[in-house]
Amino acid sequence: MYSDDYHDVANVIHVVISISKRDLVFFDDYKIKPVMCFINYSSQVPLVLSYDLDSSYSAELVNKSRYWLPPSSETSTNISLYILPKLVGLDYLMFFIGVDKPKSRYNTSTSWLTNKSESLRNKYYDELATHHQLNLSLLNTQEADDANDNNILSFPVFVTIDRGIGYQVYRIFIMFMLIVFTFVMGCDLDTSVILYHFKRPVSISVGFFCQFFFMPLVSRLTIYFFYTSEFGFGLLTIACSPGGGNSNGWSFLLGGDINLSMLMTFISNLAALLVKIPIISKLFVVIYI
Repeated sequence: MYSDDYHDVANVIHVVISISKRDLVFFDDYKIKPVMCFINYSSQVPLVLSYDLDSSYSAELVNKSRYWLPPSSETSTNISLYILPKLVGLDYLMFFIGVDKPKSRYNTSTSWLTNKSESLRNKYYDELATHHQLNLSLLNTQEADDANDNNILSFPVFVTIDRGIGYQVYRIFIMFMLIVFTFVMGCDLDTSVILYHFKRPVSISVGFFCQFFFMPLVSRLTIYFFYTSEFGFGLLTIACSPGGGNSNGWSFLLGGDINLSMLMTFISNLAALLVKIPIISKLFVVIYI
């Protein structure tokens, strides 16, 4: 269960929104799925609650609405959203909380649909008084402004691949092929050749130097290309990462020295446990912070 809350500066407003994690995971099958939002709030002033997605690339909201919430000491209400998943990706469902003006003809939570007609949308915005300076002793002008600052609650919306029967068959096939391929590579190893590389570790030393000194040094040069610190940190992490199974597979398929390849992979992965973290810490702190 995802849960997020909002407090204003004067502690006059407290809103808690909870959504099940399962409701926010979608498949890219273009099937509309309901999302139940549980809202608990206490407020001495009327509130307006609206919601939207930060982008419509991966998913799209079907029923965009705004809710007017009357003053209450402790109230619970539910909102049903309908989201249409489109493409694999990550969007954020955002809730906006603001102070509204009192409405004498409403004493319960009231919603306005904003995607049905332009006239209804205009009517809502005509009545809406977000950032309205309330003439209440509980809120002065500064507190009313503060109540509308940092008032966004966000929840991740994941759109993943539709994992049908074809995906399961493909996954089982890949796992089986990897087991067979790894077993065949292991059968091709020669202990005498491995011992030879241990006695004359020239190739191993070159690979170790390139993996943990040359490649991180090259990634350091990214600072001169004015990359962001996040991009530089990611590139530094990749540069310090040890070799994997791909190099062994290509060495086996292209007739390379599979003994040397697997030995270097083993040593680099073992050494990364002690070498990688100090390198990343040193270069990241010195360069990117």
